[in-house]
Amino acid sequence: MFLLILLDAMMVATFHMIAPDHWLPITIISKKYGFSSAKKYSIDFSIAAIHGALSSAIAVAVLYVGLFFLKKFVQDITFAGLLLLIIIGVYFVVNGYIERNRSSIAGHASLAVSVLPDFAIIPLLLTGSKLSSQQIGVIIAAFITIGVATLLAVVATASLIADFALRR
Repeated sequence: MFLLILLDAMMVATFHMIAPDHWLPITIISKKYGFSSAKKYSIDFSIAAIHGALSSAIAVAVLYVGLFFLKKFVQDITFAGLLLLIIIGVYFVVNGYIERNRSSIAGHASLAVSVLPDFAIIPLLLTGSKLSSQQIGVIIAAFITIGVATLLAVVATASLIADFALRR
């Protein structure tokens, strides 16, 4: 179960950080204000790390508070985690479909939105409620690391594409 949840956390981090609300603000702001590459990537790294850490901290709090109060219902917590995974998956698909044609996303770009925590990792940790603290720690470390690496790669790619497009 550990490896499955670890791989899921890595996939969630990857697909989550590909969302435009994470990479578009820094790409636009860095272009607009002429940030150096070092400044752009240090902000990018900071945003991704803070976002991942805050999201993970909330997920761990939910997990341990839930287990503390609901020790008898660990099976139910695992089921709830799986159910939340399905619901969040459906939400991402529906939301992606609805927002696919919105062209004004650049006008609403904000770095603050990129830092705010979200709850994508909560269902994974709830599903793994029987795992050891060390295993949970490895999952969180992988989630944050993959999220940071993905955001850096996506911002680099988006910046290259923007540079190419602006030269034409």
